[in-house]
Amino acid sequence: DVTDKSSMVQVSSTGFPDSRYIHQGWATEDHRYFLVNDEFDESNNGHNTRTHIFDIQNLAAPTYVGHFEAETAVTDHNLYVVGNRVFQANYQAGLQIFELTDLANAELTRVGYFDTYAGEGKGTIGSWSVYPFFGINKILVSNMDEGLFVLDYNGSFLPIRLSSFEVALEANLPHLNWVTAEEVDNDHFEVERSRDGSSFEPIGTVAGHGTTSTSTSYHFVDVTADPGIYYYRLRQVDLDGTNAFSEIKRIEISDKFVDELPIAPNPVQLGDDFRLMVPAGVDAIQVSGVDGKVIQSHPVLNAGWKIMSTQGLSTGMYWLTIESHGIKQVSKLIVSP
Repeated sequence: DVTDKSSMVQVSSTGFPDSRYIHQGWATEDHRYFLVNDEFDESNNGHNTRTHIFDIQNLAAPTYVGHFEAETAVTDHNLYVVGNRVFQANYQAGLQIFELTDLANAELTRVGYFDTYAGEGKGTIGSWSVYPFFGINKILVSNMDEGLFVLDYNGSFLPIRLSSFEVALEANLPHLNWVTAEEVDNDHFEVERSRDGSSFEPIGTVAGHGTTSTSTSYHFVDVTADPGIYYYRLRQVDLDGTNAFSEIKRIEISDKFVDELPIAPNPVQLGDDFRLMVPAGVDAIQVSGVDGKVIQSHPVLNAGWKIMSTQGLSTGMYWLTIESHGIKQVSKLIVSP
């Protein structure tokens, strides 16, 4: 437990039979299982490459599920989990990719590989590590003798095949756009946001298209983000609940004046609230009719999203005016029936 960085506490310690040099591991994305490599068990115990699996639902008492034994007879090294697959840098066998078939029974299925070393045997030479976190069709594999391999990946890090995922500012609002090349049993996407790039929270859901071989475009606007730095990712969820994450995108929302004040929604239905993004240095928001006469004036305490009501207004067009440091800005608001 590292909650108190000055006084970290060991919660538990759990091993497995005949371990030799437990080197590194990675949790599944639902934090249910932990996959571990033992760098010297193959050479010291005389068996093929093994991936060891723990159930970590109870961090105070993890349980050893068992091991998966591969067809290769090499020493294993770093491994990383993305979605429902584990990417292993297994020295003389190079990159090995396994699907997490049934972790409750320690079952994996090899779905791909790329050998970076001429020859095969036990020993610490060949592929040292793998980086599968770009999210879109690229994998890096480091080799101790041959250098860095940049690989095109024909599979998918998501249960769907994602062609692109971008986040851009429009009127100072984060607009998320992504395109799938094909989908199989795609139920929905959850849009997740973070301030630190580590702790994410869901902020919206976009329905998927089930199964389709047609390219599909998706769009989501984050209307609740105040000025500052944000990180976004997609959690794609299958019909059976299987899920995986996209790559992470970073964007910065300015607290300066923009060409047009972000108003959401606009038009707004009479009787509903709407949000207005207010930059720093604004003291008040004025609401005027089409004749320019001020109808309402609302004080502003802080920059960011301000929730406003249509109470006191009727259907039609209005002007919202703000002023900061001598600069005046006017935006149009439509109130619909």
